[in-house]
Amino acid sequence: MLFQLSSPGFRARQEKKFECVPSRLEKTIEFGLRSAGRGKGLFNDLGEEEKEDEIHVLRLDIKKLELTRKNNLFLPSVMTVWRISTKYGTSPGRWFSTLSLALVVFFGLYLCLLGAGEMYLQLQDNFASNKFTASVFLALVNLFAFGAYTNLTPVHWLGELVIALHACTAFVIICTGVTFLTKR
Repeated sequence: MLFQLSSPGFRARQEKKFECVPSRLEKTIEFGLRSAGRGKGLFNDLGEEEKEDEIHVLRLDIKKLELTRKNNLFLPSVMTVWRISTKYGTSPGRWFSTLSLALVVFFGLYLCLLGAGEMYLQLQDNFASNKFTASVFLALVNLFAFGAYTNLTPVHWLGELVIALHACTAFVIICTGVTFLTKR
């Protein structure tokens, strides 16, 4: 008797008839996304900006979970960087902290690389005799020029790596900064 009851389910599973039926967790995630969207709109209408921001963060965390469950590796990684750097565009303080940290880190890297002579980086046209001021200048300018400042030539793979990392960091900082303008 047990075999007779289980055989239709076994055959249906073999024929993959239940593939289009969403799991309970998928339904819960979908419901959570809809509810968070409604809650965000409600708090926006009420003028409760702090609670609206909390719901915004919650909604994007649920969206990240949904993307992770669908085995999408790229977008959840991007969303993690976005959450860490600006809390999904809701924390200007976090963004300025990230910007400050990037400036300090790249200032230190340029100071170390320039301090080693012209072994890693070469400055064109006697750019600066003082390595400290040159490092400050390069950390600031390359952050907003995406590493494309032309008076600096990498002559070693380590110099190339630092400039490429600086360009990627600049892209992340500027893109996450734009989210403050587009969040709503």
